[in-house]
Amino acid sequence: MNDFHLFYTLGSLAFLFFAIIAATLLFGHHRLLPADMWVTNFLRRGTGQSTRFFQAVDRIGSIPNLIIFVTAIVLYLYFNGYQLLAWWLSINVTIIAVVLNPLLKLIFHRHRPAVPRLAKSFGYSFPSGHSSGSMIIFGTLIMMQPLLGFSLLNIIIGTLIGGTLIIIIGISRVYLGVHYASDVLAGFLLGLGCLLFSYPLIWVYH
Repeated sequence: MNDFHLFYTLGSLAFLFFAIIAATLLFGHHRLLPADMWVTNFLRRGTGQSTRFFQAVDRIGSIPNLIIFVTAIVLYLYFNGYQLLAWWLSINVTIIAVVLNPLLKLIFHRHRPAVPRLAKSFGYSFPSGHSSGSMIIFGTLIMMQPLLGFSLLNIIIGTLIGGTLIIIIGISRVYLGVHYASDVLAGFLLGLGCLLFSYPLIWVYH
């Protein structure tokens, strides 16, 4: 069970770093702006092709598309004998997308970046829902692979694909001007913390 302690430790660190960003935003948000704007300006040095690429990522990773994707995965798992894993993915996504992220946006009331936006956005900025959502969705699928009996090669390939999607979706939110880098980082940490705390429970009961 020492491995479980590692998951809980890493999950606690993820929540701790999230709390540090959140506290800085509450009590000295101006301290985040220089780093946030530096990242935005750095990423936006790209060409028109970069803009089209990240706009395509934004469309693919839209909320309706993610709902369809998650629903399809959940149904596949449920009707192929992996009911526990189906519930795990469903509950993880619900906790992040339906409960925590909307609640935190209302608490922090951070407005979107004051830069030209290259994609539509609604509501408040902190934390990034796309970032926390991509982390919890693709992160859950990555950690689910050993429980599904995938080979080591398939696990490596799946992890590379899932990890790349998480990173690209996060970068796209900053590039398109709809989030600060700290919003994205906080979203990643929030999703990662929930994922790391839930995994040992699934491992025990699987």
